[in-house]
Order: sequence, then structure tokens, then C-alpha cells
Amino acid sequence: MDSIVATAMDAAASEVSLKSVRKRMSRLFAPRVDGSYLVPPELVEQYKNPNQRQALEQEFLKAGLDKDLFVTRSVKKVKRRESESEVWVSGQFVSDADMDELGLSAKRKKAVHDECAKIRGWIRRDRYEPDVKLYWLEKSAEGKMLKRKREIYEDVDSDADYEESDNEKDLDVFSMGWDLGEGGPKGDDATVAGADKDADVKQRMKSIGFPDMDADGLPSSYILKVVVCLGKWNTKITALADQMQQVKKTEKSDKIIEKAKTVAAALDKTSEEIQTKQSESVLQDKGFTLAQQAELKKIFDRAKKQPPDSSWKQGSRLDPWHWLKQLSEDVKCLERLHDEIVRDLQDTKFAEGAIMFDVATSNLASSILSHAELSIRSIFAKHPALFKIGVTTNPVGRWLHSAYGYKLDKQVSWERMTVLHVHSNADVICLLEASLIRIFFNSPGCRNIRCVEALSFSSSCTPMLQYMKTQKKRDDAGSKKVKAPAKSITGHMKASVLQKGAEATREELAGVLGVSEQNASRQLTRIVNKFAMLPAIRVSEHVFTVDSETYTLPYLKPRDVLEFLLREHSHLLLGGYDASAPEAYCELRTFWERYQPHHPTHDVYKPVAQTGQCLNGKFSSYLTRFLLAAFPSKQWPGETLSSILASLSGQMRTLFEEGLVVNGRRFYFGIMGLKADFEFHCTALRDAGLQRSYEHVGRANDIPVCIECEAGFPDIPMEDANVGARWTRTLCKSWPWTGVPNFAQMPFDNWQSFPSQAPQFFRRDPFHVFRLGIARNFLASAILLLCNLGAFDLAGESKSVDNRLVRAWRQFQLFLETSSLHVGGLRSFSKKKMHFASGGSFPWLGCKGSDTIVLLKWFKVLLVQLRIRGLAAATSSVWKYLEQAVHSGLQWSQGIHGHGIWYRKSCARHLRNQLQGFLSGYSRLAQWCMVQKMPLFGMTPKFHALAHFKLELEAPISAGFEYILNPAVFDCSMSEDFIGRISRQSRRIGFKKNLFEKHLLRQYKLKFGFVVRAYEKQGGTHSWHSLIGA
Repeated sequence: MDSIVATAMDAAASEVSLKSVRKRMSRLFAPRVDGSYLVPPELVEQYKNPNQRQALEQEFLKAGLDKDLFVTRSVKKVKRRESESEVWVSGQFVSDADMDELGLSAKRKKAVHDECAKIRGWIRRDRYEPDVKLYWLEKSAEGKMLKRKREIYEDVDSDADYEESDNEKDLDVFSMGWDLGEGGPKGDDATVAGADKDADVKQRMKSIGFPDMDADGLPSSYILKVVVCLGKWNTKITALADQMQQVKKTEKSDKIIEKAKTVAAALDKTSEEIQTKQSESVLQDKGFTLAQQAELKKIFDRAKKQPPDSSWKQGSRLDPWHWLKQLSEDVKCLERLHDEIVRDLQDTKFAEGAIMFDVATSNLASSILSHAELSIRSIFAKHPALFKIGVTTNPVGRWLHSAYGYKLDKQVSWERMTVLHVHSNADVICLLEASLIRIFFNSPGCRNIRCVEALSFSSSCTPMLQYMKTQKKRDDAGSKKVKAPAKSITGHMKASVLQKGAEATREELAGVLGVSEQNASRQLTRIVNKFAMLPAIRVSEHVFTVDSETYTLPYLKPRDVLEFLLREHSHLLLGGYDASAPEAYCELRTFWERYQPHHPTHDVYKPVAQTGQCLNGKFSSYLTRFLLAAFPSKQWPGETLSSILASLSGQMRTLFEEGLVVNGRRFYFGIMGLKADFEFHCTALRDAGLQRSYEHVGRANDIPVCIECEAGFPDIPMEDANVGARWTRTLCKSWPWTGVPNFAQMPFDNWQSFPSQAPQFFRRDPFHVFRLGIARNFLASAILLLCNLGAFDLAGESKSVDNRLVRAWRQFQLFLETSSLHVGGLRSFSKKKMHFASGGSFPWLGCKGSDTIVLLKWFKVLLVQLRIRGLAAATSSVWKYLEQAVHSGLQWSQGIHGHGIWYRKSCARHLRNQLQGFLSGYSRLAQWCMVQKMPLFGMTPKFHALAHFKLELEAPISAGFEYILNPAVFDCSMSEDFIGRISRQSRRIGFKKNLFEKHLLRQYKLKFGFVVRAYEKQGGTHSWHSLIGA
């Protein structure tokens, strides 16, 4: 039977392809008319799982496509009988006299004596009469027995056939030998040793780059990969032997050369043997038999042990000048090689080790190109890396030049420069450069932005050097910031005690010494307090009552924060100027004079000192945003936010009316508004009974959606973005809330009656409105629209939405590679990523704010390419609206960050036109898709909010304002960064009820002090006078 099966498997392995296997399996697993299957249901469930189907295909192929053998090999039907029994035996120790009284016969007494003599402990002597022997006598025995029989299926990963067994000995659980004594199995140590050996083999295969082989795969399918691996190692070892020939002869170098030649010869022999087996199989025209597959596997196992692992380094690298001996004579005779290049390398010590030489030993053109290609591939074979190929006449000058040196590159921190070839003819070097760039152009990590042709340098007396520069990518462990937990303080203390002694260490630490890691946090607190590392900002307590229960929330009062900043770091509030500098007050006066036309009813223009200041969006967010309170919302009642906001509003009113005296000068603080996203505005106004917000948008009924105007009411459409829209006449004409907000004490405008601009206190954020808002709706709709128009279709490829999105993503990846851009929140295009799972929902793309700008740049290039291909001819109007919206959206979003706080009329008019262009293009695309019955380009409240930005630019232009306020003043992108930093910091603090909030404020102050000191140490106090944020 075994020989028949083996013959059938040989024939199947040589004739059957994977395609035929899958066809037969599909018929085998197809249900009958009555719903039953030809195979057991366990195999059907495994076949339905795509991750397990491949294993079934391999088993079916092993079984020679025989159904019965396949089922037998894959499934073992086990009949299992289980028995359970429990026995309770009662008895007592009795003497011979007791047995007589009990009426036992002589035969019975003899049987008791004989049985007790066999078992130790069943015969004992009477405690009171030692001469009397007592025997164990069983009086009664009770028990129960349970037997059951069941059939189960088990997967079998073996080629052996299994037979059923009904032998009662196999099923008797009471007669099992558990091998707990010395005679038990001895397999544990061997198993552990085998596991260690397997781990060592896997580590070695990884180090030598040997291809991974599936245990069930055919060895013949790995021939090409194994031959390529052996060829690479042969090239490396031959190059090593050639380089060692140039080194001074020693006993050690001779051994290395001899070993290299031996290994190279063995690699050649093994590679030739593998290729011979392959040619024999081709000549037989029958494929590989099982016997030949077994021979190949043995050869592969032997080949794994031949290449040296990564620990065998090249000895020639010990001499940094070894490459001079490998240069051709026409290069060695050039004067500049010795007078300039060698001299600069020697003076700078190879640019402090950043410049390396890896020159080919052979002068053949093919060897030079192969050597250079192999060197470049080895860069990203071990880890992801960036590299760039170039040509220079002096590597030191190219690396260290004060104007264009790679060491000063601000975009990429290059790690090293490797010289691959040196030649006296510039044309040869440029041809090599062109060849290498053509090979690696558009490959991951290549920073060459174009595929160059051969360029000629008009020089015949200068050595030309071909080089590449490399850098590990940012995800490398070495580029990550080092985190220092509190227990590292005790580690440093221990080291200092061992080095200097306990008394010297205590004296250096001003008496603070503790080496116990159990109290590391306490030690850190003592050191911080002892050396006054915390900024002198007092932590206050806000006490409020909810449902007769009193809560105390620690927070920082605005007065305390502002007083500390003005006293110690006034440049953070005064645009980089010190509080004593006259320029600071000139800036303050200029700002409020220009702001008055925008909000003439602001409380700051009443008879009060006209002061105030905006901050910018540069540098660390710790320098421009300041924390007042933070608490985990799930641990506090819902009224906490409204209570703390009401308290802060009263304190800001006091700062506005009474001011703050610092260093003999009184400062007053004006409030320009509360900038945040729509969600926070709604949360902060929920207690006031907010009735108009983005949360109330409806599909069937007309519901107001805007805090500032009455857009959304009947006959006042929010979708209207034209000049003179109806909603523009309802601006600040009615209250969006029913009660009085918690911000009513804020010195902004009249919170009780009209006329008032109080609803505009809640400032719209351009970041959330455009980049994280309507731009994401536009991008998702535009991508899906292009899919429907066939922009990503290929001949013979599927036209499903999923496949079209895959091809769109590949085009986007190509754009990222060629433009050296990246996205942080996208990994693919899919219906799920675009929230387009159901056909009736309007899509929006789940990505980061910075990703939207990159995608708009891609769309700008893509639309031009598609127009050239003629795709825009059929839908020219749609193409026009797409190009208009993409161009205008980019101009608007990037333009507001390219100006200061104030626009001139020309700039404001340009950005207003760009806003109009995006809004017009978006609305026309929405109308076209509605006619075509496509649920794309949904009209959301953020579309209406964007129209408000247009109105805020139109009104000052029409009124003839000389200076117009930049909407980027209320941008929240830096605030998002600040909140993220605080959140990450909070996750590193152990939670203790009633203490967590205070510890968080303490750690924030500590980090803030470090950031400010580092900033001032770098001389940053006068580096920001262009104000662009608040």
C-alpha cells in the first residue's frame, strides 16, 4: 500500500499544477443538492478560512489528489471511551481474638494474614499491649463507576495513517503508567536542547541572508533564491581574498586568505551541484521526483552551513588607506589626489569617520557596476534607510562645505558618505552614476529626484569620485528619544556612592540621598524641590458642590501664570521683547489700533488701558500655550467643566479691569475669543441650552446649524456661499442659547442684549474647518468620483471600487516617492477609510490635517496627467470644478500661514478669491453628483463655516480697512500639539485619586521650566517678532 501511495504522489507532484489542485478542491468542497458535503464538516470550515486553505492545498497535493487518502491524512476520527470509578473502603485494625469474636473462619483469618503481610503498614502492634499484633480488616466497600463513549475529529499534521483502537487496555484510565519515577521518559532535556539548536540555526540563516523555506514547500521552488544567495556570498568572499592580497603579509592574513579561498571553492561546488540537478530535471522533461526533491533538500541543508555569518568581518577595513592601493595608475599619478583629497582626509580624519571607501578590486566595468550595486543594496537589506547617489571631486569638501555640505542638510541628517569608485575620466564616473540611478530610481529610500543621463565635466586632471550617502530611517531605535523614569535618579545615586562615597554624594546633592528604588518618585520630588527646578507658580484649588457633595480641583490661576511669565519670561508674552523694552509697548498699541475696526464694541475700547498681545505658532507649543487645569472627565462629575470655566471667566474679568502690576508697570489683558473645534464649543455651551450648532444638522427638516447666524432656518439655506446670501443679514441678530453662558463674565461684549457680537466670541478654527473638515470630505468624494470616471482603470484589471482604490493608492505612493513627501495617518485607500461602506452616506477621508495638504498637491499633479491622457474630454465641466477647488484650497490653506497677523488689502482680496473658488467648485461638484445620483460632496456645517471666513474678509475689504485680521490668529493646530503633549505626559503618571491632577500640574511645570531654559539658552528671546497666532 505504501509503495502504491508513493508512486501516486510522484506522478501527482510532477504533473499537477497549483491551478488544477484548486479546481479539484473546489469541486471536492462544493455542497451537494441536499446541502451535505463529500468531506467532513471540520474540513469544510477550514477550507472556508482563507488563512487555512493553503495548508489544505498542500495536504491535498501530498495525497496525490486522492480524496480518501486526503481525508484519512487530514482528519483522524477518534473513538474514545472514558471510565470513572470511585471506591470508599471502611475497616479497622483487629487482633486474632477480635477475629474469633467476629466469627471469621480459619480460612478467612489466614487470607487476612497473607494479604496484610504483602502490604507495608497493614500490620501493626497494639499501643497498650505490644505483644498483640493487629491486622487491617476491610468491613465494607462502596463506590460508583461512570462509563461514556464519544467520537471526535482531530487534525493530524503527519503522513502516517491512523487506525481505530477499541482495546480496553488503551481506554483503561486506571491502569495508566504515569512515569513519575526514575523510569519515566527522558525527553525534556533533549527537547529544550533541540529548541535552542533550532533557534541558533534560524539566527544563522537570518545573518547570512539564506531564504526562508516553508516546511511543506518543494525544495525545487527555492533553487533560484539559494543560487543567488550563494553567488552573493561568493562575490563577497572573493573580494575579501583579493583585498587581503594587498595587505601586508602576516600569518593571520594568510590564514584568512586560505579560509576565504576554501569557502569560495565550496560555494562554487555547491552552486554547480544545485544547477546540475536542475538541468537534469529539465532534460528529463518530467519535473522533480520525490527522490530528487529529497536530494535537493540535503544539498540545501549543507549549503546553509557554508557561508560565514555576519560576525566574520573583513580584515582589510582595519586600514583606512587600503583603497589607495586599489586605484589605477592613471589616478595615482594625479597631483590633486595627494595634494588635496588625501590631505583633507588626513586633516579631518575622514570627516570624523563620516567618509568611508568601498572601492572595487577589479577594473572590469561589469565588476565595478556589480560591486557598486551590491554595496547600495546592502544598505537597506539590514534596515530601512535613505540614500543618494552622486559625483564629486573632493568628498571632504562635499561633506563639510559651509554652504552646501551634506553635514549641514536641514531636511535629512546624513550619517555617512561611502566612495564606491575613483576614476580620472569624468565621463566614466557620470556613466556609472547614470547606470546606478536607473537601477535604483523610485526604489524605497532613494532620494535621487530624477533619472540623469551621463554628464561630462571638462576636466582631465581631477580624480572623480562616485559616492553614496546614507541615513537610517527615523523609526530606527537609535533615533528615538530616551525616556528617563524616576528610578533612574536612584541609579545615578548608587553609581555616585560607589565612585565617591556616601558622604561626598550627600554633600553634592545638598543632603538629599536615597538609593531605594521603591521610593524613586519621592526621591525625584525631593531633588526637584531642593534645587528649585519648578517654576514659581502656585497651585490653587477650585471648590464646587454637586448634589450636596463637595469636590476640590487643583488648577493654576490665570493671574499667577501671567504674573510669573511677565516677571520671569516676559518675552513669551511680548513678541520676543523684554517688558522694559519700548518696542513691546509699540507692538501692543499697534495691534489694538488695527483690531478696533474689526470689533469696535469690544470692552477693551472703553476707558481702560489699551493693552493685549497675541502669541505666535512657532517653536515649542509649551512656549505659546499655558496649562491652567486638567482632569480625567470620567473621574469627575459632568458639572466640573462648566464650574471651572465660570471661575476662570470671573478671574479674567478681574485681570481686565484691575490689571496686573509687575516690576512697577501695570498690564491689562483683553480677550479676543475662545478658539476651539465645534465639539468643544457645544460642550462648553450645553449648560446654557445651546439650540444652534453643527450637532443639530438634519437631512429631512431645516434645522439651524450655526452659532453666529440663523443659517439652517427655513428660507435661509446654509449651503448658499454666494455674495449677499440670506444668512449674512442674520449675523449676530439672535441668541443661539436659551440661558446665560458661563462665559458671560468674560470682558468681550454685551452678553445680555443686542446689538452685540457676543456669539462671535466662539471663534472658528481654520485647522478643523478646512484641513480636518471640508477638505477631507472633498478628497474622499473626489477620489471616488475619479474611480467612477475610470481614471484608475487598467486594461484587463477589475473595475470594482476596491481594486480601483488600490490602484489609486499606488499612484499616490509613486507621487510621494518622487516628491519626497510623506503622510502620517494613511496606509491605504479603502471604502472603510473613506467611511463609504453604505451607498447612502457621504464619504470623508480619515487622515491627519497635514495629510490633506499632501493629497491636494497630488491631486493637482494627477488632474494635469489625466487631462493629457484625454480623460477630461467627456466631462470637461467636472474637470474644471475639480481643478478650481484643488488649486484654491491649496492657496487658501497655505496662504493664511504665510502671512503675519495683518493682511494688506491685496493679500486679503487674493485669499478671499481663493475661498470663493473652493466654495464654488465644491458646490458645483455637489450639484453635478446629485443629478448623477452619486452621494458625493456632502454639504456639511463646515462648508458653511468656511463661507464665514470669506465674509470676514469681504466686509473689511468693502469697508476700506487698511489692515485685515488673519484667520490664522484662531488656528488650533499648535493647541492640538500642546494637548497631545500634556496627554502623553499624563499617561506616565500613576493614577491616585485626589492626587493625580496635582501631580500632573507639577510635572507640567517641571517640563515647562526645562523647555523655557533650553529655549533661552539657545538665544531665542529675540527671534520671533512676526506674530501669526493667538
